[in-house]
Amino acid sequence: MALHSLALQDSDDYELVVVDDARADRRDAAIAMAERLGVRLQQVVRSKPKTSARGTRKGECNAMNTGLILARGSAVVFLNDFTWLPPSFVSHTVTSLLFLITLQPRVE
Repeated sequence: MALHSLALQDSDDYELVVVDDARADRRDAAIAMAERLGVRLQQVVRSKPKTSARGTRKGECNAMNTGLILARGSAVVFLNDFTWLPPSFVSHTVTSLLFLITLQPRVE
């Protein structure tokens, strides 16, 4: 669903990084779907495993941390595969962030 809602955005001012523990066939399907929908997919990577005293784990938190490491933008939004965004989400978010930046006092 997230890819479908990104395809309907009124702005393409975003970078999409998919972090997943998925099997190779699911990864390939996500890439094909993004291409078919015209979604600007930057990269698809596996979640970075976390090793601790309890063993090696993956999961949502590790996937988010991996995404933060890879993201190049000034703002990050985490989506799940079931997320639906309104068509103006990206444009409104970018406009709001730019407005907030103009309100910040300059430090010299």
